[in-house]
Amino acid sequence: PYVDELSDTELIAMLAAPSAKHREHAQLALLRRGDAPQRAQMLESLAADGNQPSYGRVAAIFTLKQLRGEASHPALVELTKDAKVREFALRALADRRSQMKNVPTEPFVEALGDPDPRVRAAAVIGLGRLGDKSVAPAILPLTQRPSHQPMPTDNPLHAQPDAGRVIPHLGVRALVELGAAEACVGALNGPYRDGALWALRGMHSEGAVEGLIAALATTRDAELRRCVVTA
Repeated sequence: PYVDELSDTELIAMLAAPSAKHREHAQLALLRRGDAPQRAQMLESLAADGNQPSYGRVAAIFTLKQLRGEASHPALVELTKDAKVREFALRALADRRSQMKNVPTEPFVEALGDPDPRVRAAAVIGLGRLGDKSVAPAILPLTQRPSHQPMPTDNPLHAQPDAGRVIPHLGVRALVELGAAEACVGALNGPYRDGALWALRGMHSEGAVEGLIAALATTRDAELRRCVVTA
């Protein structure tokens, strides 16, 4: 039958269908019907059901966010505790800049230490979008690029994951988006100097320039002075 003739229960079940096209049509039909308590509850149940396939849970997460907006955030925050869907719950929470009110930074900061690089990427991108400069010290460690490791020879180059390059880049972009000049200047004499300088080069603001000038005036470290002048 045509999807608009299906019940909410049937559409929710279709969100977990193996076919991506079926999931898409079910999502659109639910969104056309608008927000309703029972509909939201069924979506939350599907998203939280660890026995359902991941693609169905993810479809429920993003349907819930589009359907309820900020009202979906309590359920999404709870889902960040589930390792199987943490990445997608974080992404949904920070998905729309017009719906950032009362989104807590804590789940994102906690996820910066997740063993899955995809989760760390979602967390650091989300923190950049949330706009809270106080999280900058938590982001700085992610800007460190690992020492060179030989490339594996059993996979073609384009198929090799490279979180060691991607995550530091995302961390720097988040710091620039936050305008976290003060935190980066404060890190110039610490272990995250390279990432802090990398971020400061992208901050075209008076605060960044004045901080670099102050650092130049107070350090005698020749290498740091060279890097500060370059920045």
